[in-house]
Amino acid sequence: MRPATTLDKVLPCLASPRQEAIDDGPVLWRAGTLDISSAGVFGGELLGQTVAIAAQLDPSMTVKSVSAVFPRGVRDTGSLDYTSTTMYRGSAYATHRIDVVQPDKHGHPVTGYCAFAMCHLPGEGIEHSRSMPSPGR
Repeated sequence: MRPATTLDKVLPCLASPRQEAIDDGPVLWRAGTLDISSAGVFGGELLGQTVAIAAQLDPSMTVKSVSAVFPRGVRDTGSLDYTSTTMYRGSAYATHRIDVVQPDKHGHPVTGYCAFAMCHLPGEGIEHSRSMPSPGR
């Protein structure tokens, strides 16, 4: 029987993405894995690390949404290499593409996971004079 995955194991894994290299192209990130599956990486782990990477790309902005596709399974190799590319960066919004690319059985690079993280600069918004009513009233 596999030991239970605890919060003590999950939080360091989600906080683990670290920047490895910056070239003219995408930024390379490396992150650890939870090792909870026999061969693949759990999708929630990829989504959590995507949010962690997007939050580090521009700390002044908050991650508002993530849209992801899983075209192939991502193998658990002990660590994952992510690439991030800023698709758009404005004064209030940014869109980042974050991918996991691994070699297939022939050694060719294939995308196993692709996500777009939309980020937003917090600002003043509509303020309501009355608070929302409690449920059931």
